[in-house]
Amino acid sequence: DTYTNVIAMPLLALFDAETAVAPRGMSLEKSQAQEPRNRRSFERRTKVDESLAPFAEVGEEWNVLLLGGRNYIAYEENEYTHMAKNRDEDVTVVLSGSVEKWPGGVETDLHKDTNDAEKILDLYLEVMGHDVIYDDSKLLEPLKKLQGSFAFVLFDRKGSGHVLASKDGNDTQTLHWGCTPEGGLLFGTERNLLDRCNPTATSFPNGVLFSSQGSLLATCPGSKGWSMLSGHPSGHLLSFERPDYGVKTIPRINSKGVLCGAVYRVSSSKNLDPTISA
Repeated sequence: DTYTNVIAMPLLALFDAETAVAPRGMSLEKSQAQEPRNRRSFERRTKVDESLAPFAEVGEEWNVLLLGGRNYIAYEENEYTHMAKNRDEDVTVVLSGSVEKWPGGVETDLHKDTNDAEKILDLYLEVMGHDVIYDDSKLLEPLKKLQGSFAFVLFDRKGSGHVLASKDGNDTQTLHWGCTPEGGLLFGTERNLLDRCNPTATSFPNGVLFSSQGSLLATCPGSKGWSMLSGHPSGHLLSFERPDYGVKTIPRINSKGVLCGAVYRVSSSKNLDPTISA
């Protein structure tokens, strides 16, 4: 099927290192991030720490949400960008783009009160429920059934906190991400808003779900059973377009031979563990 290439609408999300950790290969030991543009404007508007510099570059019409701790989402709500929270306000979703078909083949009715972000929220709550065991692989099948041009970021602050991000598999919606100098993880639909993440800023992979949870003692990666953890675990990537295939980490090297983070691609073979990025 062919879907409309919806212009990426403004979306920016920042999560600190205690909440979300980049997948292996993205972060660098020494940041080479550039100073944000409009520095004076930022100093006039707020006196918060340097990690929030990207939010100084968004327009005055953007909504900025404090998610708790040092975690923020900013967006400009319009026909193609929506935000949703659950009743307890502990799960937040912001979606850019448009989902045209949902699981079951039901066409999206633009005249209904429920927007696409609210439907993603309902899908997440229905699939994940209130299970003690957080198995994010259960989201792969319903995500595969979504059809359209979309990208979304979800934050569930229950327990130790959980961050999800995803983009459609048709490469019709833009989403970028990278590591900040402070060790945080930044997502944005506009590449220029990730200048502080250089050189790690890169495009988010198509048809993939990123998942990162806060401080954990153990994790349950799908059918692999429980695994005890030491330290803060890296986030991982799961392909919902090809669930049986893993996601490869490809180091990025510049013309001077310097490591500049990584890009991520779905493996062409089933030999790679689908629950990790290697």
